[in-house]
Amino acid sequence: MRRLNEHKTPARRVLGRLMGLLLPLWLAGCAVGDAVVGTAISAADKADSAMLRSRGNRLLAEHLKMIDELRAKGDPLGDYLWVVANAEGQVDNPELDPEKLFAMYRAAAEKGSTDALVAVGTMLFSGATTPNGTGKNTKKFPHDRLNMKKGLELIEQGTRERCWYWEPIIQTISSQNCLRPIIPSTWVWGTIDSGYFWPRDEALANYWKRKSLLCKQDPAYRRASQHCN
Repeated sequence: MRRLNEHKTPARRVLGRLMGLLLPLWLAGCAVGDAVVGTAISAADKADSAMLRSRGNRLLAEHLKMIDELRAKGDPLGDYLWVVANAEGQVDNPELDPEKLFAMYRAAAEKGSTDALVAVGTMLFSGATTPNGTGKNTKKFPHDRLNMKKGLELIEQGTRERCWYWEPIIQTISSQNCLRPIIPSTWVWGTIDSGYFWPRDEALANYWKRKSLLCKQDPAYRRASQHCN
């Protein structure tokens, strides 16, 4: 179980001690106590914001360096992550056009990236420019370019050898910079079952549900999921 103060910033820990000292004045309605506490909270907020920005920039720089190293070695994972970094607006002058991102994902998939193949399938299925559909880029693949059946085929093809794809995670509070395994069959199942993108098909939904449950039991997935929360 995590301690309550595990992710408290230094400024927040100092503020906590100060609040303990000033609490009697505050409870007594002392104006001086109110003023000091208000100033302390404002200063802590500014210090926290500056620290988190600095930490976030450092983590992003580390992530982009890892991508460069992977691409330099010819690892197709680096090409996939580079497209995601563009779609997320994490690089200078990012490419945000869905058509161009689609072409970039296809190129990475042709080099052997199964993650990119899942991304291509996702764009055809739902129009999302990142495989989990939660990126900052709100631009969607044109509706007339969607091909849900083909998208599902590619997502399935991309998860035959490994039932998940990698999602880059940068968490400033917990200082995390890692790759999280995501099971695409989970959201595919939910989407089909809801009938939102696809006419509701119980048999097809159950097929993807079973794939999701089997993947969650996969020892390789369980090991991969331990390293990034």
